[in-house]
Amino acid sequence: MPNRPARHLPRLQKHFRVPTGHLASAVRRQHPFPILVVDRNMTVSLANAKAYEILGKSPEDVNGYSQGQVFECSYSRLPEGCGAAVCCSGCTIRHTVTQTFRTRRTQQNVPATLKRDESTASLQITTLRAGEFVLLRVDGFQAE
Repeated sequence: MPNRPARHLPRLQKHFRVPTGHLASAVRRQHPFPILVVDRNMTVSLANAKAYEILGKSPEDVNGYSQGQVFECSYSRLPEGCGAAVCCSGCTIRHTVTQTFRTRRTQQNVPATLKRDESTASLQITTLRAGEFVLLRVDGFQAE
């Protein structure tokens, strides 16, 4: 069962200094491009409308799920789950988000490729540390 985003909202609201109930609109205003708010466990706590649009998913299919599940990485469906399989050690998205948490340095236009069931997806990502979260901006997303 995925973590529910409501559990993370107080910390996000504190970081963005917005009143209760206004975080989603603040993220949309501040980030008019596809963005996902990711915690240290690589769980997506929140995303904006543009992110839901490019992923073709609703908030219920994104918020509270691992980044591998959100991007439909085929490895996220292994028994070990997203991030625990041997092949996950080479995941560019996981590595970039982890590095941003560790160093607090923004990573820009990092190319990444995801293995999906019968295809691959190419994307570029930019990450920015925001307190206890990383903002994961999707600069390009193309399923092949």
